[in-house]
Amino acid sequence: MLCYVYGATFDNSNLLIRHLKLAHGLCSDRNLCLRCGQSDCILEFGPFSGYRIHLNRVHSEIPNNVQTVVCAVSSPQYSDDDQPTDLATCPSTSSCDLPITNQSALDLCGSAVAQLQTAVSKRDLYFRKKWSIVDPVDKVLGTRFENRKNRSTGTYDQVVVTDTFSYVPILEILRSIFCNPHVFSLLKLGHVSKDGVYSDLDDGLYIKNHPLFSTDKHALQIQLFYDDFETANPLGSKKGIYKLGAIYFTLRNFPPKLNYSLTSIHLCALFHSQDIKI
Repeated sequence: MLCYVYGATFDNSNLLIRHLKLAHGLCSDRNLCLRCGQSDCILEFGPFSGYRIHLNRVHSEIPNNVQTVVCAVSSPQYSDDDQPTDLATCPSTSSCDLPITNQSALDLCGSAVAQLQTAVSKRDLYFRKKWSIVDPVDKVLGTRFENRKNRSTGTYDQVVVTDTFSYVPILEILRSIFCNPHVFSLLKLGHVSKDGVYSDLDDGLYIKNHPLFSTDKHALQIQLFYDDFETANPLGSKKGIYKLGAIYFTLRNFPPKLNYSLTSIHLCALFHSQDIKI
């Protein structure tokens, strides 16, 4: 069966689909468009399941007139105690010359790892090593009394309940940000003010008159803001019971066009909205 991207051929539909996923980084989403590419067939498919059914039903008897090319990236095998290494150095069984760079090859391997749902622990280890994931920690807000039903007696007893919230350490997030050379170079650029133009917080009098920010342009400006959201139906009878509050922060030392990007907004804390009410 023929790959419609580079023309490599495979013995069956399973090998072809594996090749499309691992070699070309294709994954199932609403924008996926798979072309048949067999003989003169011009049909297109969204999910891989429909694509596989079509290949097996219509094109399973098409003979391969050219030598089969094996072009699939094999996942490295690890023991339970091993940690995955950089995927750019992992062995592969690719024998076709694909015009891809080292970075795109690494991105394709990352896409392949993300689809290995049966190897969640190894996938998480790779992501932690690659992107320095920061884990949240539980912090105690205090204690309160709550009425709970005693299953033995059928009565309600007052029990002490500990209120907690999840905190994502800001210093760990900053350390993760500064470890990226490209992001660190953008941090040095900062913002250049123009006379008579107010385009960023640095252009205001608060920053210009601040005892720290006015003298040290590289001092970290951490801006916190709060928002809450419903995790269940916001219009139902349970409205407000499952509402969570979130505290986010942005590092305003980046150029203005990056400060308002979603990738520059970091989660700082999560808690039940009821816990902040007096």
